[in-house]
Amino acid sequence: MIDYENLLLNGIYLLFPISLYLIYTAYMKNMDLKEKSIFLDLALISSLFLMIRYNKTNTLHSIVLYNIPLLLAYIQEKRLLSVIISILLIVYDIEGLNLSIEILGVEYLSYFILSLMNKKKVNYKKIMLNGFIMIKFFFTGIVFYLNIASKEINISNMIYVIGIMIMFIIYSYLMTYFLDKGKEMVDLKVTLKELEKEKRLRISISKLTHELKNPIAVCNGYLEMLDIKDQKKIKKYIPIIKAEINRSLEIINDFSDLGKINKLEKEEMDLEMLLEETKEILQPIYKNKSATIQIEMKEEIYIEADYNRLKQVFVNLLKNALEAKKEKEQLKVKVIVQNQKNNVKIKIMDNGIGMTKETLKHLSEIFYTTKRNGNGLGVAFSKEVIEAHGGTIYYNSAPNKGTTIVITLPKNQINAQRKKS
Repeated sequence: MIDYENLLLNGIYLLFPISLYLIYTAYMKNMDLKEKSIFLDLALISSLFLMIRYNKTNTLHSIVLYNIPLLLAYIQEKRLLSVIISILLIVYDIEGLNLSIEILGVEYLSYFILSLMNKKKVNYKKIMLNGFIMIKFFFTGIVFYLNIASKEINISNMIYVIGIMIMFIIYSYLMTYFLDKGKEMVDLKVTLKELEKEKRLRISISKLTHELKNPIAVCNGYLEMLDIKDQKKIKKYIPIIKAEINRSLEIINDFSDLGKINKLEKEEMDLEMLLEETKEILQPIYKNKSATIQIEMKEEIYIEADYNRLKQVFVNLLKNALEAKKEKEQLKVKVIVQNQKNNVKIKIMDNGIGMTKETLKHLSEIFYTTKRNGNGLGVAFSKEVIEAHGGTIYYNSAPNKGTTIVITLPKNQINAQRKKS
């Protein structure tokens, strides 16, 4: 009779190493195919070892189960491993049941030939699995004849053999299904990681393109106004053009790591100087569209911040304000800086076309834009930089009533020391 307790334990011995393999490969990063193959080999060998080592009785149904790791090895096209497992099984089967080496050799040779015949064919796994089952039926019948022929062949013995084959079929399909579904989950996880990486790469490239437009536009504006014969303009414009080219190189470096902001390079800086430089950079573009920028700052304010990144933010925001200009009305942008108790508050107000509630709701989402040629990355980048400084950025707007941007940046020890002195 079949020992059901031992049968259940063998099922656990089969599943446990494969489960560990699937869990390990699912959570390991940067694992190549060769490394995965090695761990699958170890899992199949471990399954066989556990069944042989901890099996209570060397019965026919137990030895039939030992063929399942061999079956999986062939289905996974691991022919060298299959040969090794076949040799181990031949040795163990002869010792366990005193079977003929010729019978076992023919059986495992049939498995090998079947795997070669079905290589790279349509549904080869199903064909191979069915072939294995038919071969196992045939050789189990021979084993049944050799071991029970001397006894009376009755219904009980026939049921025993049929039960063994049903058990083999069930476990074979369960194991192949379990392994295939597990591999599908692992492949899905890998695919999702690749998609996420690709998404970050696309965002990075889009951000890079967006940020490079600003310094290139500035350089183009100054080059159009540049007169080779006017040495005064050359001395004034060439340093600005060089600075914008350097800023372009810095932007490229910033986004080399998938658009992720690297560590901020904070330094003591004069906030008024930063805003005045930003105003000077954008002055040609504003002048061309008959727009003005006014900066109101009652006192000197020094902060510790990344000068170039904040300049990128203010260039973005002031350029966006210019693009929101009404057709028949002069654009006026006012920048008000307030030195508060714990923060420095910067308000950027314009009398442009404004934004709807729906636009404000999605404003900081990547790729959301209402511009014809925009990509929705300027606002997202500005928010990222401000928050990296420990600050906040808030938008208040209404259609045809303009927009107000409120930026808060935390104070530092420099301002506290200056006030005491």
